[in-house]
Amino acid sequence: SERNQLNLYRQIVPTLVNDIWSELKVIGVKDIFVSEHAERLGETLKDPAYAEIMSLILPTPQGRVRSLHEKITRTYEIWLLTKVARALHELGARSQSDILWISFTTNEPALKMSYKDKVIYIMYQPSIVPHIISGFVPQLPKPFHAVPDIAVMILDEEKYIEWGDLRKYADYVPLLVDAKLSLAGETRYESVETVMRQVEAYRLLMNKKPKVIVPIYYRNASAVYRLRTKEGAIAIDEVNPDNSTKVHIFFNYVKKVIEEVLL
Repeated sequence: SERNQLNLYRQIVPTLVNDIWSELKVIGVKDIFVSEHAERLGETLKDPAYAEIMSLILPTPQGRVRSLHEKITRTYEIWLLTKVARALHELGARSQSDILWISFTTNEPALKMSYKDKVIYIMYQPSIVPHIISGFVPQLPKPFHAVPDIAVMILDEEKYIEWGDLRKYADYVPLLVDAKLSLAGETRYESVETVMRQVEAYRLLMNKKPKVIVPIYYRNASAVYRLRTKEGAIAIDEVNPDNSTKVHIFFNYVKKVIEEVLL
Protein backbone atom coordinates (compact mmCIF):
# COMPACT_ATOMS: atom_id res chain seq x y z
CA SER A 1 0.00 0.00 0.00
CA GLU A 2 0.93 3.63 -0.40
CA ARG A 3 1.26 4.23 3.34
CA ASN A 4 3.59 1.22 3.65
CA GLN A 5 5.78 2.34 0.77
CA LEU A 6 5.99 5.84 2.20
CA ASN A 7 6.98 4.51 5.63
CA LEU A 8 9.60 2.26 4.02
CA TYR A 9 10.94 5.15 1.98
CA ARG A 10 11.29 7.30 5.11
CA GLN A 11 12.89 4.47 7.10
CA ILE A 12 15.34 3.40 4.42
CA VAL A 13 16.25 6.11 1.95
CA PRO A 14 17.59 9.03 4.06
CA THR A 15 19.88 6.68 6.01
CA LEU A 16 21.21 5.07 2.81
CA VAL A 17 21.75 8.48 1.22
CA ASN A 18 23.74 9.80 4.21
CA ASP A 19 25.86 6.69 4.15
CA ILE A 20 26.42 6.96 0.38
CA TRP A 21 27.84 10.47 0.76
CA SER A 22 30.11 9.51 3.65
CA GLU A 23 31.53 6.54 1.70
CA LEU A 24 32.06 8.73 -1.37
CA LYS A 25 33.95 11.23 0.77
CA VAL A 26 36.32 8.51 1.98
CA ILE A 27 37.19 7.50 -1.58
CA GLY A 28 37.54 11.11 -2.75
CA VAL A 29 34.32 11.53 -4.74
CA LYS A 30 32.68 14.94 -4.31
CA ASP A 31 29.60 14.83 -6.52
CA ILE A 32 27.13 12.60 -8.38
CA PHE A 33 26.18 13.27 -11.98
CA VAL A 34 23.26 11.51 -13.66
CA SER A 35 22.20 11.05 -17.27
CA GLU A 36 18.76 12.32 -18.25
CA HIS A 37 17.17 8.88 -17.80
CA ALA A 38 18.34 8.83 -14.19
CA GLU A 39 17.13 12.27 -13.07
CA ARG A 40 14.69 10.89 -10.49
CA LEU A 41 17.47 8.87 -8.90
CA GLY A 42 19.72 11.93 -8.94
CA GLU A 43 17.08 13.89 -7.01
CA THR A 44 16.76 11.08 -4.47
CA LEU A 45 20.50 10.97 -3.85
CA LYS A 46 20.76 14.74 -3.44
CA ASP A 47 17.55 15.48 -1.55
CA PRO A 48 15.42 12.55 -0.34
CA ALA A 49 12.70 14.83 1.09
CA TYR A 50 12.25 16.61 -2.25
CA ALA A 51 12.28 13.27 -4.10
CA GLU A 52 9.54 12.03 -1.76
CA ILE A 53 7.35 15.02 -2.68
CA MET A 54 8.00 14.37 -6.39
CA SER A 55 6.63 10.83 -5.93
CA LEU A 56 3.63 11.94 -3.88
CA ILE A 57 2.39 14.45 -6.46
CA LEU A 58 1.95 11.72 -9.09
CA PRO A 59 -1.75 11.38 -10.01
CA THR A 60 -2.46 7.70 -9.24
CA PRO A 61 -1.85 5.56 -6.13
CA GLN A 62 -0.17 2.87 -8.29
CA GLY A 63 2.13 5.50 -9.78
CA ARG A 64 3.06 6.84 -6.35
CA VAL A 65 3.74 3.34 -4.95
CA ARG A 66 5.82 2.36 -8.00
CA SER A 67 7.81 5.59 -7.86
CA LEU A 68 8.62 5.25 -4.14
CA HIS A 69 9.50 1.57 -4.56
CA GLU A 70 11.82 2.32 -7.45
CA LYS A 71 13.58 5.06 -5.48
CA ILE A 72 14.11 2.71 -2.52
CA THR A 73 15.48 -0.03 -4.81
CA ARG A 74 17.77 2.26 -6.80
CA THR A 75 19.14 3.98 -3.70
CA TYR A 76 19.97 0.57 -2.23
CA GLU A 77 21.82 -0.35 -5.43
CA ILE A 78 23.90 2.84 -5.30
CA TRP A 79 24.59 2.31 -1.60
CA LEU A 80 26.00 -1.14 -2.44
CA LEU A 81 28.01 0.34 -5.30
CA THR A 82 29.69 2.73 -2.85
CA LYS A 83 30.45 -0.23 -0.56
CA VAL A 84 32.12 -2.03 -3.49
CA ALA A 85 34.15 1.13 -4.22
CA ARG A 86 35.15 1.40 -0.56
CA ALA A 87 36.26 -2.26 -0.51
CA LEU A 88 38.46 -1.61 -3.58
CA HIS A 89 39.80 1.55 -1.92
CA GLU A 90 40.81 -0.51 1.11
CA LEU A 91 42.67 -2.91 -1.20
CA GLY A 92 44.68 0.09 -2.42
CA ALA A 93 42.76 1.11 -5.55
CA ARG A 94 42.27 4.85 -6.03
CA SER A 95 39.44 6.72 -7.71
CA GLN A 96 40.49 8.53 -10.89
CA SER A 97 37.62 10.98 -10.72
CA ASP A 98 35.84 13.02 -8.07
CA ILE A 99 32.49 12.35 -9.74
CA LEU A 100 30.21 9.31 -9.58
CA TRP A 101 28.46 8.94 -12.95
CA ILE A 102 25.06 7.25 -13.08
CA SER A 103 23.38 6.22 -16.30
CA PHE A 104 20.93 3.46 -17.29
CA THR A 105 21.63 3.36 -21.01
CA THR A 106 25.39 3.28 -21.46
CA ASN A 107 28.17 1.02 -20.32
CA GLU A 108 30.12 4.02 -19.05
CA PRO A 109 31.73 3.20 -15.69
CA ALA A 110 30.08 4.81 -12.67
CA LEU A 111 33.58 5.07 -11.24
CA LYS A 112 37.05 4.50 -12.67
CA MET A 113 39.74 3.43 -10.24
CA SER A 114 43.35 2.51 -10.69
CA TYR A 115 45.51 -0.05 -8.95
CA LYS A 116 49.21 -0.22 -9.86
CA ASP A 117 49.09 -0.67 -13.64
CA LYS A 118 45.46 -1.83 -13.73
CA VAL A 119 42.32 0.11 -14.56
CA ILE A 120 39.20 -0.83 -12.59
CA TYR A 121 35.70 0.06 -13.74
CA ILE A 122 32.78 -0.12 -11.35
CA MET A 123 29.73 -0.22 -13.58
CA TYR A 124 26.12 0.50 -12.67
CA GLN A 125 23.39 -1.40 -14.53
CA PRO A 126 25.69 -2.46 -17.38
CA SER A 127 24.19 -4.34 -20.30
CA ILE A 128 25.75 -7.77 -20.86
CA VAL A 129 24.30 -8.38 -24.32
CA PRO A 130 22.12 -6.46 -26.76
CA HIS A 131 18.56 -7.04 -25.56
CA ILE A 132 17.53 -8.64 -28.82
CA ILE A 133 19.89 -11.58 -28.38
CA SER A 134 17.80 -13.50 -25.86
CA GLY A 135 15.85 -15.14 -28.67
CA PHE A 136 19.06 -16.59 -30.13
CA VAL A 137 20.43 -18.25 -27.03
CA PRO A 138 18.13 -21.23 -26.49
CA GLN A 139 19.52 -22.28 -23.12
CA LEU A 140 18.81 -18.87 -21.56
CA PRO A 141 16.16 -18.91 -18.86
CA LYS A 142 13.00 -16.86 -19.47
CA PRO A 143 12.07 -14.13 -18.60
CA PHE A 144 15.50 -12.93 -19.49
CA HIS A 145 17.24 -9.99 -17.86
CA ALA A 146 20.78 -9.12 -18.92
CA VAL A 147 21.44 -6.09 -16.73
CA PRO A 148 23.05 -6.81 -13.35
CA ASP A 149 23.11 -3.91 -10.88
CA ILE A 150 26.87 -3.69 -10.49
CA ALA A 151 29.85 -5.13 -12.33
CA VAL A 152 33.54 -4.82 -11.51
CA MET A 153 35.87 -4.93 -14.49
CA ILE A 154 39.66 -5.08 -14.27
CA LEU A 155 41.60 -4.10 -17.39
CA ASP A 156 45.21 -3.46 -18.43
CA GLU A 157 44.21 -0.22 -20.18
CA GLU A 158 41.17 2.01 -20.57
CA LYS A 159 38.56 0.73 -22.99
CA TYR A 160 35.26 2.05 -24.25
CA ILE A 161 32.63 -0.63 -23.66
CA GLU A 162 29.71 -0.42 -26.08
CA TRP A 163 26.17 -0.81 -24.76
CA GLY A 164 25.32 -4.51 -24.74
CA ASP A 165 28.97 -5.56 -25.01
CA LEU A 166 29.96 -6.55 -21.49
CA ARG A 167 29.87 -10.19 -22.55
CA LYS A 168 32.91 -9.67 -24.80
CA TYR A 169 34.93 -8.77 -21.71
CA ALA A 170 33.79 -11.69 -19.55
CA ASP A 171 37.39 -12.62 -18.73
CA TYR A 172 37.92 -9.20 -17.15
CA VAL A 173 34.79 -9.18 -14.97
CA PRO A 174 35.43 -11.11 -11.74
CA LEU A 175 32.33 -9.83 -9.92
CA LEU A 176 28.66 -9.02 -10.46
CA VAL A 177 26.33 -7.76 -7.73
CA ASP A 178 22.55 -7.97 -7.95
CA ALA A 179 20.76 -6.19 -5.12
CA LYS A 180 17.36 -7.22 -3.75
CA LEU A 181 15.18 -5.65 -1.09
CA SER A 182 13.45 -8.72 0.34
CA LEU A 183 12.89 -11.50 -2.22
CA ALA A 184 9.54 -12.02 -0.57
CA GLY A 185 7.87 -12.03 -3.97
CA GLU A 186 6.22 -8.56 -3.98
CA THR A 187 7.01 -8.21 -7.68
CA ARG A 188 8.17 -10.60 -10.36
CA TYR A 189 11.73 -9.32 -9.94
CA GLU A 190 11.60 -9.82 -6.20
CA SER A 191 11.13 -13.59 -6.20
CA VAL A 192 13.81 -16.20 -5.48
CA GLU A 193 12.94 -18.07 -8.69
CA THR A 194 13.60 -14.98 -10.82
CA VAL A 195 16.91 -14.28 -9.10
CA MET A 196 18.02 -17.87 -9.58
CA ARG A 197 17.23 -17.52 -13.28
CA GLN A 198 19.07 -14.20 -13.42
CA VAL A 199 22.18 -15.63 -11.77
CA GLU A 200 22.10 -18.55 -14.18
CA ALA A 201 21.74 -16.20 -17.17
CA TYR A 202 24.60 -13.94 -16.01
CA ARG A 203 26.92 -16.89 -15.46
CA LEU A 204 25.98 -18.46 -18.80
CA LEU A 205 26.45 -15.24 -20.78
CA MET A 206 29.70 -14.39 -19.00
CA ASN A 207 31.27 -17.82 -19.59
CA LYS A 208 30.94 -18.73 -15.90
CA LYS A 209 33.70 -16.22 -15.11
CA PRO A 210 32.24 -13.78 -12.57
CA LYS A 211 31.09 -14.60 -9.09
CA VAL A 212 27.62 -13.18 -8.41
CA ILE A 213 26.80 -11.70 -5.01
CA VAL A 214 23.12 -11.17 -4.17
CA PRO A 215 22.81 -8.86 -1.15
CA ILE A 216 19.32 -8.71 0.35
CA TYR A 217 18.27 -5.73 2.48
CA TYR A 218 15.88 -7.68 4.70
CA ARG A 219 16.24 -10.98 6.46
CA ASN A 220 15.48 -13.96 4.23
CA ALA A 221 17.27 -17.11 5.38
CA SER A 222 15.51 -19.41 2.92
CA ALA A 223 16.48 -17.25 -0.09
CA VAL A 224 20.09 -17.28 1.11
CA TYR A 225 19.98 -21.05 1.48
CA ARG A 226 18.40 -21.64 -1.94
CA LEU A 227 20.74 -19.29 -3.76
CA ARG A 228 23.76 -21.04 -2.28
CA THR A 229 22.88 -24.07 -4.37
CA LYS A 230 23.70 -22.06 -7.50
CA GLU A 231 27.30 -22.43 -8.63
CA GLY A 232 29.24 -19.16 -8.47
CA ALA A 233 26.58 -17.37 -6.42
CA ILE A 234 26.51 -16.15 -2.85
CA ALA A 235 23.51 -14.52 -1.19
CA ILE A 236 23.83 -12.48 2.01
CA ASP A 237 20.71 -11.23 3.74
CA GLU A 238 20.30 -8.24 6.07
CA VAL A 239 22.96 -6.22 4.25
CA ASN A 240 21.79 -2.81 5.45
CA PRO A 241 23.07 0.15 7.51
CA ASP A 242 21.64 -1.30 10.74
CA ASN A 243 23.60 -4.52 10.42
CA SER A 244 27.31 -3.79 10.37
CA THR A 245 28.16 -7.50 10.69
CA LYS A 246 26.41 -8.39 7.43
CA VAL A 247 27.80 -5.30 5.68
CA HIS A 248 31.23 -6.48 6.77
CA ILE A 249 30.59 -9.97 5.36
CA PHE A 250 29.55 -8.40 2.03
CA PHE A 251 32.62 -6.16 2.11
CA ASN A 252 35.00 -9.03 2.79
CA TYR A 253 33.50 -11.17 0.09
CA VAL A 254 33.96 -8.37 -2.46
CA LYS A 255 37.57 -8.00 -1.34
CA LYS A 256 38.24 -11.72 -1.54
CA VAL A 257 36.90 -12.02 -5.10
CA ILE A 258 38.84 -8.95 -6.30
CA GLU A 259 42.04 -9.83 -4.46
CA GLU A 260 42.28 -13.12 -6.32
CA VAL A 261 42.54 -11.15 -9.56
CA LEU A 262 44.52 -8.10 -8.42
CA LEU A 263 47.14 -9.39 -6.02
